[in-house]
Amino acid sequence: MNNLLTNLHTINPRVSSTVSKIVGRLIQVNQTSKDLTLLSIDTHLTDKADSIEILPTEGVTIAIVTYLDYKLIKLLSVCDGVLFVGQALEDLANLFYVYGGFEKVQLSKKKSDDLNTSTGQQLLKKQSKIALYHHFESTEADLMTLDVNNVTSEFVERCIARKSNFINSQHKDEYHLVAGAPVSNKFIFSVCFRNQDQKLLRCVDSISQLASAHDIGLVLVDDDSDRQDSLYQAIQMLQERGVDVHAVISPLRYGAARNLYNIVHHLSVGDEGWFIEVDGDDFILPDAFEKMLNEVEHNNADKVFGGLCVHRNGVIDHTKKFAHEKRLNNYQTYLNMSKLSAWLAPRVTKKSIMKQVHINYFLEIDGQHWLKCIHDSCVHAHAFKLSQKNRILEIPYSVYVYDIDGQEHDTNEYTGEDIDTEWDYGSYTINNPYLFNTWAPLMEEPKEVRQR
Repeated sequence: MNNLLTNLHTINPRVSSTVSKIVGRLIQVNQTSKDLTLLSIDTHLTDKADSIEILPTEGVTIAIVTYLDYKLIKLLSVCDGVLFVGQALEDLANLFYVYGGFEKVQLSKKKSDDLNTSTGQQLLKKQSKIALYHHFESTEADLMTLDVNNVTSEFVERCIARKSNFINSQHKDEYHLVAGAPVSNKFIFSVCFRNQDQKLLRCVDSISQLASAHDIGLVLVDDDSDRQDSLYQAIQMLQERGVDVHAVISPLRYGAARNLYNIVHHLSVGDEGWFIEVDGDDFILPDAFEKMLNEVEHNNADKVFGGLCVHRNGVIDHTKKFAHEKRLNNYQTYLNMSKLSAWLAPRVTKKSIMKQVHINYFLEIDGQHWLKCIHDSCVHAHAFKLSQKNRILEIPYSVYVYDIDGQEHDTNEYTGEDIDTEWDYGSYTINNPYLFNTWAPLMEEPKEVRQR
């Protein structure tokens, strides 16, 4: 059995004997040839939660949970099985992981009672999600009534079966070819869109202006738009300007994560150079973008941070919108949304790094469905993790224009988040349930915690 993750931190002595008993039981009942990765989620893991070095991807992972807080609860999303030592811990997880995603077993015989009057326990009893802003730990009664016999070979087999259903890293979708072939330019622009019409032409026009100074190519992915007039006009524009283009149409609505994965692995070729994501309703500022690409080449940058501005009602805001998010650049804490805005455009990433981002970061917690939204945070958080910190280029000037006008935004459709309001980090955990349906264990620091 592989104890890969338990070695990353010293297990809290208070629960170490409990964890050892459970590990022994797992060894006893694991009658398969599969190795299991064990993750002890206890108080001593808290400091590593937002920058954990190793996350399981291919193998089967089982967590032993004796402590949960707003950081550690998100680590459950990478697990195939979870062993709870205490009913309160399981109840807290049930408040958020409403979509399922992992097998679970309760190992404590102790039932919850009303004797504990702590604020967190009372909130949990009322099924209030605000309970997450408090911490929960296995009680002495939970530890004393531990029943390891609840860990069975059937539980292990269910965990293994779950992982076997994950989409594998060789996944490839079929698209309807419209123009060109997979591009191999130094700078490849990924442009995914749906029903963008004139905004798509604005986007493509702005990018094409870089062709005289840089080796660029575009991959246009129409994500099952109602009509393709603008796509054909964009192709004609690029061909007339001598810009390499590979254009395809999704046979059904795939979504940004699935389309991006295919662009990285199948709709483009070569490992040298950079991928640049531009949403079809956004556009770039060509002169400033050319300046940035010169810096990217000169510094051989792995990743770019900064350069975002916002378009609303015909006006570009260079400073106010997302001013706070543009300052969140702690690359060491790549899983903490309150310390790193990994989603921030322009998402310029070295090709070799994007190809290393595991497919799981593109998937929902069940490993069978692609992310419907927030792929930018999930995928690029890990891209930052894979980048050398001295090769992350910070851009203090505007190069990418994020258009927040209109209704065709995945964030609005799937999460209810209104991108026209001021985003409030600290509200995602409570107000955006989709965050708990991602495989990537992204978390944030709730406002109530930061203000203490």
